[in-house]
Amino acid sequence: MSGGELARKVKARWPDLRVLPASGYAEEDVEPALPRINKPFRQVELADVLAKMR
Repeated sequence: MSGGELARKVKARWPDLRVLPASGYAEEDVEPALPRINKPFRQVELADVLAKMR
């Protein structure tokens, strides 16, 4: 199961749960509506994305 598949299944079961896929691959199968962070990332970048998810 890919990370994108897992994110979709988690959101389907728990729609209010926040999901942040992190990937080092540009072609990762991630739902376009989900926020995403690309690896490698710095702590400040992660903090920014998480703040926007609130």
